[in-house]
Order: sequence, then C-alpha cells, then structure tokens
Amino acid sequence: MNNKSTLSERLVSLLGLSHPPIAITFADSVPPDIEGIEADYPPQTEDGRTGAVSAGCVFWVKASEKTFLITI
Repeated sequence: MNNKSTLSERLVSLLGLSHPPIAITFADSVPPDIEGIEADYPPQTEDGRTGAVSAGCVFWVKASEKTFLITI
C-alpha cells in the first residue's frame, strides 16, 4: 500500500469519515498522465444564465471517483 493510501485510511479511521479524503494540487503545467474532466454545458436557464460546468460541489463528488484536472 502506498503512503497516500495509508494516510487516507488513517484519516478515515481517526476522524470517522464516511468517505475518503481527496487531494487538490495547483500546478504550473499539466501532468501528462492526468486527463481533463469531461463535462457538458448545462442548458441555458429561462433567465438566460449559462455556465461552463455544474456547480463547484459537483467536483468534490467527481474527485472521489477519479483523478482529473481543470485548467483555467
């Protein structure tokens, strides 16, 4: 088991978490082995609002499922 897995298991156990923790990294370049997140644009609302992606909290759920990157 690698160090990150061990740390994750310890945090889950010590803190009584129902889900394992996730990690966030800020980088100056895109890692070649990490894929970008695929997301459809949500439909425009009746008042004309649009957005490039879902609400920010959606990324917490996605991060618990796989590693991905977002470029700004």
